[in-house]
Amino acid sequence: MGGLHVYLRDRAERTPDAEAVVSGDKRFTYQAFFERVNQLSMYLQSIGVQKGDRVGILCKNNHPFPTILFAVLQAGAVAMPINWRLTAYEMEGIIQTGELMVKSPYIFKGYLNNPEATQKVLIDGWVRMGDAGRLDENGFLYISGRYKEMILYGGDNVYPAEIEEVIHQIEGVMEVAVIGVPHETMGEAPRAYVIKSGNSPLTESDIVRACKEKLAEYKIPEVVFVADLPKNGLGKVMKSMCCGSKPCPKCQYVPPDEKTVPDFRVGRFFTMASKPYWTCASPGPHCSAPWRQSGQMERSLPALPVY
Repeated sequence: MGGLHVYLRDRAERTPDAEAVVSGDKRFTYQAFFERVNQLSMYLQSIGVQKGDRVGILCKNNHPFPTILFAVLQAGAVAMPINWRLTAYEMEGIIQTGELMVKSPYIFKGYLNNPEATQKVLIDGWVRMGDAGRLDENGFLYISGRYKEMILYGGDNVYPAEIEEVIHQIEGVMEVAVIGVPHETMGEAPRAYVIKSGNSPLTESDIVRACKEKLAEYKIPEVVFVADLPKNGLGKVMKSMCCGSKPCPKCQYVPPDEKTVPDFRVGRFFTMASKPYWTCASPGPHCSAPWRQSGQMERSLPALPVY
């Protein structure tokens, strides 16, 4: 079975004078277009592009784009179009960042009685970790985020870690968490919850302005200042309980309450903790409150022994 480049060659032979590409005042017949593609394909091969190589294409929607695309395919390479709206900072991250995969004699063989889930994470002995990362010139690995946290803004992928990295560099920002929130037309949109340091005069506009210098327009988040972010016992922000799930502006986040109690039956102390929850100062139809949970205490793993 042939590809697009084979189709182009056949059309150039059968209908050489028919119009193939029209872009503004530029018009190319199939024969002229095929010759342009062939010349560029030969040039790519002369500079070392081989079959299976990935070739990034940074081009707006005009007549050079199909020429480059068909030339790459004719050379046997894989075309990788890059969004021209991205900044140089973002393009560098895309080129260097990929999904982290691990291979070892000691990795697991799969999920018990769940071949479908196993097939998603095991590929030819490699385990997909679900982390986005990059290797520097010295071989050090840097984790830049989780793929499952990716925000799908229309047809564009937005990684929260990328936005968080930019906002962290702004003077006056102590902590930040970016999540995706529902959007009427685009499906999801980024929202940043920011904790300011001290009495910083930082405003939402300041953060948006700083983001525009390094991020594409569709990655600019809505900014909300908060006093606290929900965290687990290890101090990691729980994005599933993040302020992006705040039922309404009048709701307040109540962190977990912990206390240590003895259990003389097993001779150990146990830490009892309540679940974090939202409480609304003005509950009603305006507040969906899906995160309002009970403050029931739950027993965690054993801590110190009882003497």
